[in-house]
Amino acid sequence: PHRLSILRHSSGGWAGNQPFLIQPKVAIVDAGGNVISSDSSSIVTAHLSPSLAFDSKVIINTANDAVPSILFIEFAQNIKEDGRSMYGPGDIIHIDVIFDEEVTVFPFVDNGTPPRLMLNAAGAYAEIVDEYLQGLLESKLRFEYLVQEGHSQLELDYLSSETSLVRNDYTIEDAFGRDADLVLPALGLGASLSASKKLEISDKRPAIKSIDVDVPSGEYGAGN
Repeated sequence: PHRLSILRHSSGGWAGNQPFLIQPKVAIVDAGGNVISSDSSSIVTAHLSPSLAFDSKVIINTANDAVPSILFIEFAQNIKEDGRSMYGPGDIIHIDVIFDEEVTVFPFVDNGTPPRLMLNAAGAYAEIVDEYLQGLLESKLRFEYLVQEGHSQLELDYLSSETSLVRNDYTIEDAFGRDADLVLPALGLGASLSASKKLEISDKRPAIKSIDVDVPSGEYGAGN
């Protein structure tokens, strides 16, 4: 006898107490590779490692891994670049919430209420944009605020860092199904909404107070 030889490899093996789909076949062969069918004079000792854990103990534990969290929140680029600082009824304001890793938004009931960002103008909220409800992984979620009659606020911001971002009938989670931490940056800090731009919300409409001319009373003709 020369050596042990594997005549058939296993198939579908799994290091987790799962069976092999095809059992391995091991034989004793001579120097020419011929299988020894009978031998009464040689002693061969073989060792079989029953699992991956025989040589290495691998433990995977994600229980203490950090869940997705919010880095900062800001007005969308087009709002930041807009020269206006006051918005009124009918105006649309986009707000971006940026996470430290990609998240996805899934409904857990049919026709449920989507996530909302509660704002500090009385009764105001921004609702997540539909395109972010498609189950795609994104590090940014965009919300849309439609200014309504009666909304008024000298400096638009969210109500609270702890409770303003509301899941409602949806989950906001990472690729592994872990719920994201929805705590927003503390109000007034550099990562908060108002730090990206100071916006005033007013429901007052422009009205003409008076009309004046800069010439004295009299009769004027063509070309005057």
